[in-house]
Amino acid sequence: MGLYAFRAPSHIFTTFACLIAAIAPPACAQIPSAKQQILLDRMEINELITGLYENVETASSTNYADYYLEDAVLEINGTEYRGRAAIFDYQDAVAKTSPRLKGSFHMLLNNLSIDVMGDTATAKLYFTGVLAETVTGPPRLFKHGREYDLLVRRTDGEWRIKRRVIVSDASADSDFEGIERPGEDYNILDSEKAAQ
Repeated sequence: MGLYAFRAPSHIFTTFACLIAAIAPPACAQIPSAKQQILLDRMEINELITGLYENVETASSTNYADYYLEDAVLEINGTEYRGRAAIFDYQDAVAKTSPRLKGSFHMLLNNLSIDVMGDTATAKLYFTGVLAETVTGPPRLFKHGREYDLLVRRTDGEWRIKRRVIVSDASADSDFEGIERPGEDYNILDSEKAAQ
């Protein structure tokens, strides 16, 4: 008598999988470890910050509720804009009054460093604006600087910016000459404590 391999129809496996899923919670529903949570938080903050920069030239279409707390502060080279509405008004004015650059303009983000401390986090990055006026010509650096962010986790688990500090170290056609800017050792947590 020979051996016969039993092959169950695929719908039986599907039904079995559904029964198991109904009885036991999936692994992804388990509470992540502290280290896993920090990694997840850093990924979410990375997405938030890069999302802001993707909208850098279309500020009027940005939903700032997705990025900033209602009472957030945006500081650009020493000038503060307090509250989400003021931040939106500033960005909208910049979008309307800035000269349209000829060619392609991109913001490159480098050395993004994120530290998560429970429901508070800080981020630091360097940004560089690159302008390519033609496809055949060389690109040129248009601006360069640093950004420091203080973020908090809301009760719904979403991260939002509480304080954002942008420091221009070099910017073509800017009026930042002579403005005192924070040094490389700037600490946004110390700045936030001093502001309170």
